[in-house]
Amino acid sequence: PINPLGKTLREYCEELISVCVRFSVPICDLNAEANLNRFNLVHYSSDGLHPNIDGDAYISKIICKRIKELAETM
Repeated sequence: PINPLGKTLREYCEELISVCVRFSVPICDLNAEANLNRFNLVHYSSDGLHPNIDGDAYISKIICKRIKELAETM
């Protein structure tokens, strides 16, 4: 969907990623890495946007994996 400014969520994510890369801030792009789509979203969200209990567990695994990857590089 497009907001009143004509922007999509993906456009906001891409801009945020761009700023993080520019300033060397580690990122975890859940929008891309979670691989949520219209076929599996109903399992992870009750309203199509916010995670339910299963969604929280699924997302937390992705975040923990990314934190471990970052810790290994330090």
